[in-house]
Amino acid sequence: MGLPKKLDIEKYKRLKNYNITHAVLKLYLALFGQYFWYKKTHYINKGLIPKDKPIIFVANHQNALLDAMALQGISLRQIVFIARADIFSNKYVASFLRMGKMMPIFRPRDGKENMQANHNTFAIATTILRNNRSMVVFAEGGHDKYRRLRTLKKGIGRIAFMAEAETDFTLDLHIVPVGIDYSHYYKTQHELVVKFGKPIRMADYKASFTQNQGKALNTLRNNLTKAIKPLMVHIETQKHYEAVDTIRNLMGTRLCEKNCKRPQVIEKQQEIIKALAGVEEQKPEKMDQISAIALVYNKHMRELKLREWLFSKKKHSKLVITLQLLLALVLLPLHLYGMLNNYLAYKIPEWVSDRVKDEAFKSTFRYILSLFTFPIFYTIQHNLFKLLPLSHINVWFYTFSLPITGIITFKLWILSKKLIGKLRYNKYTANQNKNFAELKETRHKLIEFTQHSIKLNK
Repeated sequence: MGLPKKLDIEKYKRLKNYNITHAVLKLYLALFGQYFWYKKTHYINKGLIPKDKPIIFVANHQNALLDAMALQGISLRQIVFIARADIFSNKYVASFLRMGKMMPIFRPRDGKENMQANHNTFAIATTILRNNRSMVVFAEGGHDKYRRLRTLKKGIGRIAFMAEAETDFTLDLHIVPVGIDYSHYYKTQHELVVKFGKPIRMADYKASFTQNQGKALNTLRNNLTKAIKPLMVHIETQKHYEAVDTIRNLMGTRLCEKNCKRPQVIEKQQEIIKALAGVEEQKPEKMDQISAIALVYNKHMRELKLREWLFSKKKHSKLVITLQLLLALVLLPLHLYGMLNNYLAYKIPEWVSDRVKDEAFKSTFRYILSLFTFPIFYTIQHNLFKLLPLSHINVWFYTFSLPITGIITFKLWILSKKLIGKLRYNKYTANQNKNFAELKETRHKLIEFTQHSIKLNK
């Protein structure tokens, strides 16, 4: 991506004002995310967010613009976001981002000459905070597909201290740490978890800032890092990242109580990650062994096209499979209706995102394009149906059926994939497939090792 040639400072200054267009967009984004894009959304500890105070939310950054979209629902207040400057290079994209109350910040990699423009960004940010508004800063300075909190940049501290210093630390600015988790980065109808931590009150840093500004910046950054890590899935190791990621996915739900929700699964995953970190530190050769086993497990899972949930039973009931198959057949007309009426609106964003080279931006492109393709196609289809000799009630009934049957079609498609998975699993069990037998053995070893490691860590 390139960089914006010139920033229109006056336009970004207006971000502090209430905007009715943004209010409508914010409502649409909230409804789209909650009822269409995600299977379920969880906002944890919202009660910790201070009321009637200027706030900077500082969150981890793993999924490009979807992270910003995820935080649109945290408050009824209009929140301003700070984002990397290179995504503002296209004037039309920049206009859309401003509508979403986003403003650019340059990073060291963008060049010293561009870094000077950050003075304007910081000045606008402090004005926004002095007007008792809220902001979101992704302080890692960029997104990354790995579930790991990277080193936080000092920009967040500069903005916070500038705002407080201009009011002699009477602004009562609070920084709220935030952890964002996706059960899957790139697919729709998965779960989103946004967890808030205990607010950090900037007035508490007045003495430290007065004595030594550099030290105060580092202290704030370190405290923020410590506050965010427990709110997210953080895998510190680089050497054994894939193994740890595999094991926490394998064991998270298994260690959780029956029917526990995604936030509880994350807590169990954090427990697993902590235990494995202890093994890596104390018995690195043992961690090397279990890492090799995890890679074999991954290899067989991919080759056999299986999912972990299939192992919940030794063999899946033929009766249940038959009943689910009959249900799918009965609902086939509804499935076809929903697919025909939603196919292009769904597939166009998918086709475009497949051409995106940056993996972390694939889901962003799908999400943004879907925001437009569905209402555009629904409007076209509505107007085409108006040309038919149908009553207004029938036309509107057809229009309202489009999103509903679209969601039903997607769920039926997932059901069909699960049916195929169950049949495949039963086939491997009956045929005593060699790779399947090795997969079950490696899986058993991983489970035993993880359970033992957790016991030792307690």
